[in-house]
Amino acid sequence: MSSFELLDAPLSKTAPLTVVPFLAHPDSCALFATSRGCQQALAQDALWIEMVVEHFNIALNIYDASLVAPVPNNPEATQNLFVKSVDRPMLLDLVKGLPKGIARQVYLRMANATSKPFRLRPRARLSLEIHELSDWNRLQQRLIALRQAECVAGAFASNASAGRLREAARGVALELLVLEALVAGEGKVAQPKLPQDMAWDADTEASYVQILERRSSQRRMWFRKQREFLLQDLYPGQ
Repeated sequence: MSSFELLDAPLSKTAPLTVVPFLAHPDSCALFATSRGCQQALAQDALWIEMVVEHFNIALNIYDASLVAPVPNNPEATQNLFVKSVDRPMLLDLVKGLPKGIARQVYLRMANATSKPFRLRPRARLSLEIHELSDWNRLQQRLIALRQAECVAGAFASNASAGRLREAARGVALELLVLEALVAGEGKVAQPKLPQDMAWDADTEASYVQILERRSSQRRMWFRKQREFLLQDLYPGQ
């Protein structure tokens, strides 16, 4: 008996709850479309609770941390925050606290979270140094996770947590904006494409300039080291 037949078997009413949460989102969508058992399970809040915990573990971890303190932007300080939590029972209890019947809405909102408007074309990615491109990819994923966590905060009507998450997302967005400026050249962005909930005010501009100066300094140091390495290859022993 195939896995699809097993999910549709009469005695397998709990099979979708056991299997579906551990599938990737596209695979679960395909299974919903082809399996009667999964289609029936769609009406069960328990399925969506399991899927939220399994697919958005990191976002839930961030939301839990934001309940008691601001989310730091320092990579060292957040090293253990933006990783998958091993305390699954704790996260499961957390999501079970959602108002009844909205787990599916929360899941879909989290699944639709993106890093817009921050996107680099393939040719633009070549304008970044390797470490900068690595930072870009990491910051994009961090922004998505923060927006997913904010979806959870909204579902729990936790205004304090949502405010902390938005502030953290603002810092990540500024880092991405600066990397876009480096791609554009001369540290300038003619028309910044900011998120809808982010205003370009004096504080934002000051933070932007500070990050830009730090990135530019890192670039100059990196270029200087590259020059030193090249000179060592050209004139060994000097």
